[in-house]
Amino acid sequence: MIIRLALCVAIGSSCLLAGAGGIHDPRIQAALVQIQSGQWTDRAAGFYSMVRAGLSADQRSEFPVADGVSAISRADAESRLVLVQALNALLDLEGNLLNSGKGPIGTESYSDYYGDVIQAVTVLRDTTSAPVLLKCINTGGMAVGTLASLGDEALSAAMNLLVSTADAETRHSLFRMFAEMAEPRNLSRLTAPDSRSKLLNVLLEGARDGDPYSRLGATPGLARFTTPEAVQTLRRLAESDPFTW
Repeated sequence: MIIRLALCVAIGSSCLLAGAGGIHDPRIQAALVQIQSGQWTDRAAGFYSMVRAGLSADQRSEFPVADGVSAISRADAESRLVLVQALNALLDLEGNLLNSGKGPIGTESYSDYYGDVIQAVTVLRDTTSAPVLLKCINTGGMAVGTLASLGDEALSAAMNLLVSTADAETRHSLFRMFAEMAEPRNLSRLTAPDSRSKLLNVLLEGARDGDPYSRLGATPGLARFTTPEAVQTLRRLAESDPFTW
């Protein structure tokens, strides 16, 4: 009951928007209600019902989650808003359950469902998803790669997490994300005046970190910069750090 109430609060605005005409398909409206369940199996059933509703009846997609979510989001701006809010809230709930040790860890069907929810959120590539994706950054490339593409908001949120966490795995993932953010296709999305200098500084920090995996994660991104400090740091690593070269 507590889980259901928490999710209702989180996506209450989404449900209201859906009822007000943001999403017209009754199957998707029903799924948005079902993903508020206190039982993960019911939430999963609602999630997959929503995905199927996004696919046309005769479509045989190799990537049903990505294609179904994308189809719903393309309907109109309000439908996309509803979908983003609902999926962000769902991923936040599942991530919080797992991080607190209360989720069905080790259950293969739950792991598949959780991975599909992450995929659904990453497909939308919405800047408002940065906080919930950061909570599951250690799950791998989907979360890391999407965060790297979300621009200034993701950079700021990730830097705040780096300052506040001592978890080694999370720090490794963050430095990988910062490195991917330095790739040209993602760097162009950093539009705030000081964002690129912030990214450079955090990559320098990673390259000088005492943890070799942090250095390994940050170095490819630092190599994208040609400032004297970046070049000097890379030269030092090349000469004295066998782990990263």
